[in-house]
Amino acid sequence: MHDDTRDDTDDEINDVIDNEYLRICGTCFKLYETGRDDDDEQRCDCDPREEETWPGRDFNERACLCACCGTELLESGSRYSPYFCRECQLLAMGVSLWERRLVFPIGRHSMMHTWVPDSRKHSLVAHDGDARRLAETVHSAMTAISMGSQQLSEWSAFVVSRHLKRLGLHGGTLVSRYLAANAMDEERPTRWGLFAEMCEFISLNRSHPTPATRSEME
Repeated sequence: MHDDTRDDTDDEINDVIDNEYLRICGTCFKLYETGRDDDDEQRCDCDPREEETWPGRDFNERACLCACCGTELLESGSRYSPYFCRECQLLAMGVSLWERRLVFPIGRHSMMHTWVPDSRKHSLVAHDGDARRLAETVHSAMTAISMGSQQLSEWSAFVVSRHLKRLGLHGGTLVSRYLAANAMDEERPTRWGLFAEMCEFISLNRSHPTPATRSEME
C-alpha cells in the first residue's frame, strides 16, 4: 500500500545528514561508513572497537534508521537522540499514553520519558526523601528503557533486512540508494502498518526466542 504521508521535518533531516559514506550492513543491518578522508568512520555492530568519542558526541554514531519504519534517516550520536522518526514517535508515544506506562522507549536517556503518565520524577522530593524508593524508581525506569531498546534493535534489524529484500538490494548498499529506492516503490508499506507489525513482533518476542519470532513474522 502506498504511503503518501511524508513529514517535512524528516525530509529536512535527511538533507542535512551527510550520507555519502553510509551503508547498510548485510549481517546486523545497522549503518556503517567507508571511504571517509578521516579515520572517524561509523561502525556497525559487527565491527565494535574501543575508540575515543568524537568531539561533540556522546557515542560514535552519526546517523541511524528509524527503529520502527526503517525508512527515515535520523541524526544520532547524542544521549538524547531519538529512536524514531517523527511520525513513528507519535505512534509509540500514543501507546504509552494509552497504557499509562512506558511501552516503547523513544530514546536512551531517562529524561526523554518524563511525559509518561504516572511516572515519578527522579528526585528525593518526589519520593518524600526516601532514597531507597528513589533508587527503585530509577532502576525500574532504566530496566524498562534497556529492555525496550533491545527489542527495538531486534525489530529494526528484521524490518531493514526485509526492506532490502523487497527492494532487491543487498548488504553494503548505500543508504542514499536504499532510501531513494523505497521512496520510488509505490507498494511500500505504510508507517502505520509497520508500527502494527512492530507491536506484534515485540509481543511475540517476549515469549519466544528471536529466531522463532522472526520465522513467525515471515
